[in-house]
Order: sequence, then structure tokens, then C-alpha cells
Amino acid sequence: MLRKRDWGLIFLALVLTWALDRVTKMEALGIMGIKNYGPLVLSLHFNPGAMLGLFSNLPPVLRVVTLSTGGAFLVFTFMILQYLIPARALGLRVGMALLLGGIIGNVTDRIVWSHVVDFISFQIGSWGSPIFNV
Repeated sequence: MLRKRDWGLIFLALVLTWALDRVTKMEALGIMGIKNYGPLVLSLHFNPGAMLGLFSNLPPVLRVVTLSTGGAFLVFTFMILQYLIPARALGLRVGMALLLGGIIGNVTDRIVWSHVVDFISFQIGSWGSPIFNV
């Protein structure tokens, strides 16, 4: 059985990740053009689909409903897994909370703006990473 302090740590990790996601995306909306910081590249992109633009060709309403429902399913799965994971695996629980905080941040973007704000990529020589967010 988890202690209240452990549940607090899990909840804090989730909320702080969501808040960091929101703050960085609000700041990213002010990015004009492309900013290079060595291999780190900041450029504003709006992703209407899921990861790497998946489902971006769906009609907007269907896309928002489908992807937001998927996010809600992941929240439910998170809650079930929190019940099933052994109490001593606090690191795993906190890691899952960090992941869920990012997912909730992207679901929030879809509900508010109908797309996800992405702005981070890496460019090393001719290789470039996909664009993502915090």
C-alpha cells in the first residue's frame, strides 16, 4: 500500500509535467523563424495529427474527438496500472506520471487549439530529428 507522501509525489510529477508543457508551448508560440543553438533547433510547428502527423488527414472534428478519446483511455490505463504496480516500484510510478503529464498536455492542446504545438528538433550534419515538444 502506498503512503500519502508517495501519492503526493506521483501527483506532483504529473501536474508539474503538465504545467511545464503548457508554459513551454505558450513561450514557443512567440518563436519567429528558426533559431539554432548548435544541434538544438527551435522552430514553431502545429501538428494536427498524432505522433509524427499520424491521422492528420482526418476531418478536424473527428481528429480532435478521436485523439482526445485516446488520451482519456491512456488516463484510465494509467489509473489501472497504478493499482497493479507493486508499491515498491515508486520510480516506475513517477515515470508513468511524467509520461501522462505530457500526454495530458497534448490532449489539452487538441481541445484548446485543435493541434499540438511542437517546437524542438535536433540537427546534426544532414540528419534532423522529428519536431517534438517538452
